[in-house]
Amino acid sequence: MGTKVTITIAAQDNAIIQSLLNSNTAQENLISDTVGLAKKNNLNGVTIDFEYTGTPDAVYQKEFTYFSNKLSSQLKEQAPNATLALSIMPLSGKETGLYNFSKLVPLYDYFIGMTYDYYGQNSSVAGPVAPLNGFKEGKYFFDVATTYKDFLTYIPKTKLLMGIPFYGWEWTVENGTIINSSTFPSDSPDSYAAIISYARSREDSDLKPNQCQWEKYAEETWCWFTDKQSGIDHQAWIVDNRMIQARLNYTNKQSFAGIAIWTLGLDKGYPDLWNEINKTF
Repeated sequence: MGTKVTITIAAQDNAIIQSLLNSNTAQENLISDTVGLAKKNNLNGVTIDFEYTGTPDAVYQKEFTYFSNKLSSQLKEQAPNATLALSIMPLSGKETGLYNFSKLVPLYDYFIGMTYDYYGQNSSVAGPVAPLNGFKEGKYFFDVATTYKDFLTYIPKTKLLMGIPFYGWEWTVENGTIINSSTFPSDSPDSYAAIISYARSREDSDLKPNQCQWEKYAEETWCWFTDKQSGIDHQAWIVDNRMIQARLNYTNKQSFAGIAIWTLGLDKGYPDLWNEINKTF
């Protein structure tokens, strides 16, 4: 179809990441397999997505740099047309964790900011999935603009891809009509949190326009409704055309290398967001 294809190598568990970085043999096997796949299938790129939570021992940052160096070297040698990218979580610029960016920037072609899930399944309040602003105003504990300001301390904008979600979140809350209402604790029988895709936000009859509002700091839309059976309020922060356009405009203004969507298919058959992308870029 003429579409570029890349492979992502993901590890989202600290123990797995530590196990890999503790073993030269494991690193060599992973690099060999990955580069072999890229070469055999003529892939356009490889993305590393190691989501380590908390602060690792210094040895793991050193080992991750060593692993990245070996992977970059072998990829350039055996699959020179393939790019190498690293997915980085929102706090990675503030709390570098695994990443010694001064040594990693020369090794990676792109850095993908996973700038979503600022509020999610375990949030104590309902909030925007990717608040564009609001941190310095005290509205939100962190925001997208601050994230990229931190990233740009280390990473040139020509290597940055802005992660954009095609989904929001919906929660049961104490009072749906109040913005950022408290969610029910996880051990409550009334606790509920679920991803709400762009497609569902277009189709869900519970999301009525007169019960939805635009939040100017987050630049996202939030809605509320009461479940007819349980009588419990729900609050949803949704992705709509206006929200996506705001992020595309931000990407353009910052002159980033491009965007990365999480995740393909959540827009179902609606062409609107792709029309916005084509128009903006």
